[in-house]
Parts: sequence; structure tokens; C-alpha cells
Amino acid sequence: MVFPRLGDWAIFKTGDNPPTAPAPQVGETLLTSGFFGESWSAPIGR
Repeated sequence: MVFPRLGDWAIFKTGDNPPTAPAPQVGETLLTSGFFGESWSAPIGR
């Protein structure tokens, strides 16, 4: 897949390896992801 399936929302941590010139790919870590409820509300208590 070209785009990973993360759900409706995702939170990433970026910048673990700051880029240099020319900039290589910046490190990113998926912290959490999920789906909204039936009323499109954000999950509570994660």
C-alpha cells in the first residue's frame, strides 16, 4: 500500500534524528491511532 491505514486519526512523534543538509528522511514514530465513534467524537481516556 502506498498509504498505511492508520484509522481516522493518528499522533506521530517526529524529529528523533534532525535532518542535515541535504535533508535525509526525518525519523517519525507512531504513538497512537484510532477511529472516531459513531458521533464523530474523539475517544476519551486513551
